[in-house]
This record gives sequence, structure tokens and C-alpha cells, in this order.
Amino acid sequence: MLKRAALLTVLSLFFATSALAHTSLKTSEPEAGAMLMSSPETLTLNWGSAVNPISVKVKEASGQPVDFSFSPSSEASESFSWSLPSLKPGEYTVSWVAMGKDAHKIQGDFGFMVH
Repeated sequence: MLKRAALLTVLSLFFATSALAHTSLKTSEPEAGAMLMSSPETLTLNWGSAVNPISVKVKEASGQPVDFSFSPSSEASESFSWSLPSLKPGEYTVSWVAMGKDAHKIQGDFGFMVH
């Protein structure tokens, strides 16, 4: 009986923890690590659940920011897209911060290259 109670406790903790897991970035366009033959027209970020992007930055390898159409959104969504200016050949890093439905901040970054 004690073993059964312990097993039920462990299982309930596992499922409670899984339900509280934070969302993450699922896909992006350009993809992380992409080597593009031309400048992408848009930046698209797709999360596992609805988020509010707080900050999205694109930087050249030198650290110079790329000015594009990002502004924080008051509407939560799983997918956001922004127009990009023509990017010159080089390496770029995208850094993002978003607020999940559970009010926790999530963040990440990835890079891509334009030939």
C-alpha cells in the first residue's frame, strides 16, 4: 500500500510539472543555422503556445543592430512575423524575449548567414 501511494505521488508530481512547463521557440524563418543565398524578406518566430514578444533584435556579427519593424505586441499568438530590410552578406544573430501565458519570461537566440 505504501509503495502504491509513493508511486501515485511521483506520477502526480510529474504530470503537474509537465503542465507548468514553459513554452519554447519551435521554428523560425530563417531557420537557426541557415545559410541563405539571398536576404530573407521576413523574420518569423513560431512558439509552442501563445506568447507576447517583448523584445526581438537582429544584429550583424559586429554587434550593429538591424533596424526593422519590431514593436512589442499586446496580443498573444503562437506566430509573429516582421519585415526585414535587405541584409548584406554576413552573419546575423536573432535574440528574443517573450512573455508566456504563465507570465514567465522566456528568451533565446539563434544565428543565420546570408551569402
